[in-house]
Amino acid sequence: MALLAALSCLGLGPALERQLGSHGLLEVRDVTLHTLNSTGHVLNALLAGVSAGGLTLVGQPMMHQFPLLGVSGILLLSESHISVHTWPEYGYAAIDLFTCGIPAPTLCGPFEGHIAHFSAQDGAWRCDDGTVADAVGDGGLWAAAAAVVESLPAGSATFMLVDRGMPKLRRNEGEERSGDSATFGWLGGLETGDSQREL
Repeated sequence: MALLAALSCLGLGPALERQLGSHGLLEVRDVTLHTLNSTGHVLNALLAGVSAGGLTLVGQPMMHQFPLLGVSGILLLSESHISVHTWPEYGYAAIDLFTCGIPAPTLCGPFEGHIAHFSAQDGAWRCDDGTVADAVGDGGLWAAAAAVVESLPAGSATFMLVDRGMPKLRRNEGEERSGDSATFGWLGGLETGDSQREL
């Protein structure tokens, strides 16, 4: 699985509708100051996410403890990365999870915003419409996010999943092309030399 994900990141694996990856944005709240101000506790939660998600750690984690409050860190994965920034004084952390390749399954059904909310009061993940989200299942970003929330532990959390990739555009009936500098602004022309601006 890790090899398939790594090949997809390089554009050598199977492409699904030009989707290049899945981007999970996890916000956790109501975590103790002590936990979020400890590189050890935060790192252990991220590693629990890596394990539950079936992800592959590459190299050593990079964690930084700020002098008074807060921890930041990044774990590089063969599938991409997980990063974290904590605000212990607010009981809050923002965690970014990105994987390349096959789309992550969604808890709340396709195209329903891909947002789920967790409450420790009932231990359930719920979709925006209030329905209990499908089981987290084995592996993937949802499983990774749930493991991080459980490991901290968080009183509440919000997880949003966004598909990342190149859109398909149509010039003429039936003809597809990838986005270019006209679509993505001046940054889109950097690889082809179409850019009119300098960096």
